[in-house]
Parts: sequence; structure tokens; C-alpha cells
Amino acid sequence: MQGFPWNLPFLRRLTPLWRGVLKSLTLIILVAAGLSYMFISARPSTTESESVAQIGAAFLIAYGVETTWVIRETSERSGFYQSWLGVITGFAVCGLSGIVLATVLAGGSGESDVREVGFAWSCGAILMLGVIVAVTPVLTYEWRRQMMVEFDDE
Repeated sequence: MQGFPWNLPFLRRLTPLWRGVLKSLTLIILVAAGLSYMFISARPSTTESESVAQIGAAFLIAYGVETTWVIRETSERSGFYQSWLGVITGFAVCGLSGIVLATVLAGGSGESDVREVGFAWSCGAILMLGVIVAVTPVLTYEWRRQMMVEFDDE
């Protein structure tokens, strides 16, 4: 039963990079669904949407700098590496869509459930982008240390 979803015919052909993107998209949808339940009763304002967009833009800049460093510092190109790269790329694309959506919501007015779901998507995507920015240096350090130990034994 291990690896069941990836054995489905339409998922079997995906490369590790696209599998990683699909994993991150699924996680953000689940996080946004949980947040939308919370935001339906909160009714966020346009000022909050603008603040979320600004925070997301800062995270996206940090992500770009950090990912460039990670790709330059790591030389391994295994399936695990490509899957991990797909996950962080998926988080970045969802974070960018969250920034755009938060900017659109900041310019609009009115209250609706669609607005709260959009705000939840923005917050969830930007939250996950922030987590990736925070965790990537530690993961890269551990990964490189593990690679050095493996190569020292040979």
C-alpha cells in the first residue's frame, strides 16, 4: 500500500519535481480549508488583506534569495532532491498567487464568503511560504552534512 497514490495511471508519469508541486498544492488546499472555516466568522478587512500581501512579498523575496543559494550549494540531483525542489517551488507559486489574491482583496469592498475563502487561501499560502523560508537553511545544512558523511566513507 506504500506509494499508492503515485501508482495511479495519471500520476505515474509525473516527474519527481511535479510530484513535489502536487504535494505542496495539496497541503496548502488543506491549510486554506481549515483557515477558511476560521475566517468565515472573523470577516477580515481590506487593511488586513493589504498587510498579508506585504508580508507575503517579503517572504517571496527571501524565498528567491534562499532558493538561489540552496541550488548553488547543493550538487546532488537525485529524485529526492527534485521532489524537494518541486515542493518548495509549489509553495512559491501558491505564495505568489496568495499575494496577488490578497492585493485584489485589499482593493475590493463588500463582504462575502468568497472573500473569506480567498483570504484564507492567501494566509495559508503565505504561511507555508514563510515556513519554507524559515526551515530551508536547517534542512540544507543537515542535507549537506549527510552528503559529506556519505562521501567521506568511500
